[in-house]
Amino acid sequence: MNEYPSEMFPNIEADDAIGILATEDPDNRVAVSADKDFGTLPITWYNHQKDVLRIVSDAEANHFHLVQSLMGDSTDGFTGLRGCGPRTAEKLLDKNGATWGTVVDAYKAKGQTAEDALLTARLARILRHGDYNKETNEVKLWQPES
Repeated sequence: MNEYPSEMFPNIEADDAIGILATEDPDNRVAVSADKDFGTLPITWYNHQKDVLRIVSDAEANHFHLVQSLMGDSTDGFTGLRGCGPRTAEKLLDKNGATWGTVVDAYKAKGQTAEDALLTARLARILRHGDYNKETNEVKLWQPES
C-alpha cells in the first residue's frame, strides 16, 4: 500500500470493494474477475478466465440480481428458493415479471418467507458505490424498491 495506489475497506469482502470502486466511476474503470456475481453490477467487466469483456447495463445487473436472489449461490454458501436453479429462475421472471414481488411470491409459494428472500438477495448482491460508508466502515443493506 505504500508503493501503489490502494484502498482499504474494513468489514467487507474483496468483491464488494471492487464493486464499490467499479460503480463509483464506471466510465473509467474495469472490474476483472471470473466470478459470475459481477453480473449483478452495472459496470464494465472483464472475465479473464473466459477472455470476455462485457458492459453490464443497470437493467441487466438488476435482472441478474433477481435471478441470484431466486437461485442462491452454492459456491458462496447460501441457498435460495427451494428447487430453483438458473433456468427455473429465468422462467419465473419471464412468466411473472422481473420484479421483487415475483421473487417474494415464489418464496411464499414454496413455504419460505419474504425475510428468506430478502436475506438471499442481500447475500447475492455485490456492494455498489453508496452502499458502504468509508468513514464508519458500515454497510448500507440493500432494500427492494417499493
